[in-house]
Amino acid sequence: MRAKPVLSSLRRLRWEVAAVAVILTVAWLLRSYQITSLPSGLHGDEAISGLVAQRILKEGYIGPYSTSAWGQPAGPMYLTAISVWLLGDTILAVRIISALLGTVTVLALYLVLRRNYSVSTALVGSLLFAVMSWHIHYTRIGLPLASWPLFVILAGGALAEAVRRKDAHWWAIAGVATGAGIYIYNAHPLFLLILAAFSALYFVGNVAVHYVRHKKLAPRKDLIRVGTMAVAIGITSLPMVQYATDESNKYSSHFDKVSVLGTTQWTSLDSTTERAAFIAGRYGQYWESVCCSFRPDGTDGIGVVPVVPLAMLLLAGIGAILGLLSRRPLAYFGLFVVLLMPFAPVFTHADGGMRRTFAIAPFVAMFAALPIAAILGLANVRGVRLNFAARTGLAALLVLVVGYQNLTNYFVKFAESGRQRWVFAQELTDAAKFMSQLPADSHVYFYSDRWSVRYETVRFLAPNVRAEDRSERFGKPGLDVDPSKGTPVFVFLGKYKPMVEEARRRYPQGVTALGNSAEITWRSTTGGPTFVAYVPGSDSIPTSTSRPLR
Repeated sequence: MRAKPVLSSLRRLRWEVAAVAVILTVAWLLRSYQITSLPSGLHGDEAISGLVAQRILKEGYIGPYSTSAWGQPAGPMYLTAISVWLLGDTILAVRIISALLGTVTVLALYLVLRRNYSVSTALVGSLLFAVMSWHIHYTRIGLPLASWPLFVILAGGALAEAVRRKDAHWWAIAGVATGAGIYIYNAHPLFLLILAAFSALYFVGNVAVHYVRHKKLAPRKDLIRVGTMAVAIGITSLPMVQYATDESNKYSSHFDKVSVLGTTQWTSLDSTTERAAFIAGRYGQYWESVCCSFRPDGTDGIGVVPVVPLAMLLLAGIGAILGLLSRRPLAYFGLFVVLLMPFAPVFTHADGGMRRTFAIAPFVAMFAALPIAAILGLANVRGVRLNFAARTGLAALLVLVVGYQNLTNYFVKFAESGRQRWVFAQELTDAAKFMSQLPADSHVYFYSDRWSVRYETVRFLAPNVRAEDRSERFGKPGLDVDPSKGTPVFVFLGKYKPMVEEARRRYPQGVTALGNSAEITWRSTTGGPTFVAYVPGSDSIPTSTSRPLR
């Protein structure tokens, strides 16, 4: 008689494992398919990750923090160094680590939801997270940011276990995961404060409950548990703390540059009421920009389409209410994170607001999954019995609607957007690939009104190119060449592309090439060649990223 329940459990486990495998496969494909061509180029911040990786390969340990890009934690760049070592100075090397960590984060969310909710909640939540365009975007680009949600969800899951089990070991694990996040992204200290606030409320609440029940204070055990987490955070983050407290490192300079508190917009406010209204207004603007008010971000291209589709955000709002009613520690903590992390962009004025709140992405997926899982669990509504097919069909419809909106937004609207090609420097990326394949004796005369030839994208993709700027903005204009510097190669971008005709007239014997972004297979068009190159006195150009002009 016992064999049937055991077999039934094994069957359920088999199907659950199969479902998780499918979700992870979907997550990996969405983050890795044609990763070198969408986004269409290599952003300067991505190239900086590659340059820091090159430095790590040359020097070894460079410390917990890099001063590049206004300053950023260096943790994930050590992983990028491995991929650069294996794959070379390529876009794939810079981006593949993000895709891997993004897929692992989907698995981490499944495990955390499985521990705190039901199988259906875990499967739906991880699936919604797998197709979430916000998470897909940041895990397809080579920024250290991609691994931030992984440590946030691990910290949240460990904290939920700690509260539920009242076990100091889980408090310590939560502390280690939280402390590790400090090596990933500059906005993580706010998450640390949010966790501290949640822990303080837990401690005060437990003390109050104990007093009501027993008429005496007994905070020692709870204090030890919370203290264990604090010690774990301190030990884990010690190298970064040592770096930050050394004034010569100017660790706080990054925050000073982006803080809204130093702007005239803030200092001109005279009263506490005005400042409160200012903060409330910016907080509301943040949530409006998440779903409804599109403003492309010049730092990473986010905002070309909704960060979170309105349908998904509405489901998450309903889920937040269900989460509160469930009285689960993970739901309470998730709500803390979702409501408080937006204060990072509220108090900063530079682009990158969606980066600074990326930690909330897994919790948005979690909350959006709760009402769908609730539908799967319904047996009847007002006396009308719902069969399994009806419940499953309704839940599947909601998942399909949310998934379709996310995937269409990213792989159609975002992919075809000229804005993303502009942000990710498609023209410069194609030119850099071209220059990287030129013979060693070449000397490039580079014409661009937007980038110098020493911009990070070129420095990473074409580190050995010999070149000089000839644009009005960055160099000395003109078509004169110095043969002693090497075989001349003209590379024209942007408004300088028509100059190729003048170069032909001046140096009539030569070959012309047009950058055509041959690797890009999306339906979008660039509206013309991404660059025009001309090599006087030659009949061929050894490059696979250009085509001869006919």
